[in-house]
Amino acid sequence: MNEMGRNKRYDMERIGTICSDIQRYIRDLEDLNIRQIQDLNDKRNFYALSMILFSLLNRVFDLGSEVSLSHNMGIPSTYREIFVLLQKMDLLNLLLQKI
Repeated sequence: MNEMGRNKRYDMERIGTICSDIQRYIRDLEDLNIRQIQDLNDKRNFYALSMILFSLLNRVFDLGSEVSLSHNMGIPSTYREIFVLLQKMDLLNLLLQKI
């Protein structure tokens, strides 16, 4: 049991891999050095940015699904449902307060 008194079984290896991927994608975004909207006129920049953002969002969805499963909230059937479940668990509100 954790400090909140609820039983949760996080797959720490999977969560670690997801977080590592997210960090790598963020570094990759920084490495693109896109500073202005005009930088996206270069097709390589545009498509590189698009693919990294797509991959990043997918890993964020994976992380949300993993947390949902760990809290026995079920398997989200849509991307939207991931955020609904996180909000029901008050996890989304906690994260947003830290921003």
